[in-house]
Formats: sequence, C-alpha cells, structure tokens
Amino acid sequence: MFEIKNFSKKILNTDIKQIGLTTRTKNILIQNEIKTVHDLINAWHRGDINNYRNAGSVLIQETTDKLYELGGLKPTDKNTKLQNAKQQLKNKMAKHEQELQRLKKQLKLLDQRRDNQ
Repeated sequence: MFEIKNFSKKILNTDIKQIGLTTRTKNILIQNEIKTVHDLINAWHRGDINNYRNAGSVLIQETTDKLYELGGLKPTDKNTKLQNAKQQLKNKMAKHEQELQRLKKQLKLLDQRRDNQ
C-alpha cells in the first residue's frame, strides 16, 4: 500500500519525532527502534507494528493515516486503495474457497473408495 518510491528522500529520512504523532505512539515506535519514516514504512510492510507491545488499533490507525498524509494521498485515494485491497482479499478468499471445495470432493471420493473396499 505504501511504496517507498512514493515518498521523497527528505520525508523518508525525517525523524518520527517530527511528523506529528502522539507521544504514546512515538514512544512505542522508538522502543522498537523505529527512528525514521523509512523505518516506519518498512515495519508497516513487514507487519511488525501489529506485534509491538502496547500497540493497538489506535497506533495502527494513527501511523497508517500519517503515512497516507506524508505520501501526499488524499482521503479519496486512501478509500480507493482500501477498496482495492479489500477486493483483492475477496478474490483470494474466493480462490481458496474453490480450492477447498475441490479438496473436499477429492476427500469424499477417497472415503467412498475406502468404504467400497
């Protein structure tokens, strides 16, 4: 969702203390060695932020909103990207559901063969 290439070098090198995050969020990020916007984007991509101690939905939403802002995205861009991501997940779920149904059929056939023997 956040591509490094969409951020200027100046923004990527900006200290997270200077981007307007709440004190609690800054402290949690600093405790987890997130020092710059670049570090924050990388941690966000890896999903590390979800595992930080005391990091809840407020921190995740705050950092996500801040990255959108720093990346120069408008709220409509954010909504469009979120809708696209949601649709991609739905497509993946549908593919997995189809695969699950196929595997269930195979399992049923194997059970029938076993019962007939």
